[in-house]
Amino acid sequence: MNMDRVEIMRKIEELLKKELNVITSINDKTALLQDNILDSLDFMNYVTMVESSFSISISNEDISDFKLGVVGNMVTYIEQRIKKC
Repeated sequence: MNMDRVEIMRKIEELLKKELNVITSINDKTALLQDNILDSLDFMNYVTMVESSFSISISNEDISDFKLGVVGNMVTYIEQRIKKC
């Protein structure tokens, strides 16, 4: 899979809006949990959807170590993971 940052961001935004019914504007600095956009259960569903959509595996340690609750951090993380494939 070869996607650039813009395509990854677009796909994440689509997941959040279509699958999790997020109506808030999403950008690189959006903090899904801290900004109360997702609760913890929705966040775990989001992580699962990201794993499925991008064919990657995300460990619990990576979620906290890379601060994947921030959209821009998730985009960077996905970029790095899919380049390794």
